[in-house]
Amino acid sequence: MTNDTHQPEKPAVDLEEMVAASDTGARAPVGFQGKLLVSIAAAWSLFQLWIASPLPFIFGFGVFNSTEARSIHLTFALTLAFMAYPASSVHHVIAFLWLTGLLG
Repeated sequence: MTNDTHQPEKPAVDLEEMVAASDTGARAPVGFQGKLLVSIAAAWSLFQLWIASPLPFIFGFGVFNSTEARSIHLTFALTLAFMAYPASSVHHVIAFLWLTGLLG
């Protein structure tokens, strides 16, 4: 009979931390950059709610055809992707990422 009372060793890589980092974009910008990132995400959500509601047709303002709506949607997605998921291991948004986000 063997005594299996010892706990298995914790792996060198914390899998929960890796999953959390991938879910949050692996970057935690603070200050202006963090607020801008959250603001862009909130604006994207509000845009989606706007185009899905009957309000644009009621007010006659902000009515987009499908091509325009998809273009705006893609612009939000590319901007957030370039700003939230680093192309390098930096923890702040560098000028190149701002430029690629704006070009999107």
